[in-house]
Amino acid sequence: NVLLFKDDDERKIQVSWDDRDIKQYIVPLQVVAEDRPGLLHEIAETLTNSGANVVEVSLKTTQQQANGIFRIEIKNRNQLKQIFRRIQKIKGVLQVSREKNLQDLSESGE
Repeated sequence: NVLLFKDDDERKIQVSWDDRDIKQYIVPLQVVAEDRPGLLHEIAETLTNSGANVVEVSLKTTQQQANGIFRIEIKNRNQLKQIFRRIQKIKGVLQVSREKNLQDLSESGE
């Protein structure tokens, strides 16, 4: 029907969506990588450039391997997929994984 009335200005209605109440989700990511100088910086930069907010970080190294847990705030699963792809491209990253449950911040009061 849209195509039938596309040139009929009397039938057009201006619409907009309220984007003030965008839900945010906390996702814990685990990153395992070969330890090297600048690794944490590159991961944090990748998260920031992807639009994620880093809420908490824990990083430990043992025997030249870094194991990090990053709690990040994201908007949707597509953003998370993009973050996975970008982190996997970082030199020395061996594995990226996440916990299955997403926490809706609007319901938790955070």
